[in-house]
Amino acid sequence: MKIILEGLPREVSDDDIRDFLDGYVEVLELEIYTSEQRDHASAWVTIIATHAEAHWAISRLNGRYWRERTVKAYISLFSDNH
Repeated sequence: MKIILEGLPREVSDDDIRDFLDGYVEVLELEIYTSEQRDHASAWVTIIATHAEAHWAISRLNGRYWRERTVKAYISLFSDNH
């Protein structure tokens, strides 16, 4: 299953995101995206979780203030069943 995190600091690392998600979901893999036109980074994160677990995590992560930014969290419409 994939979740999307938006509004991350541009200098965020893989380890930072894994620490941020620790206690919510288990991360299988992740990709960080940055752009010159945007002042923040986004990440696509493949997690090991049921749909219920993913929704629980998203409900707690969405809107969370982290590193002077408000993070937006979504479940990808193109999630698979990892």
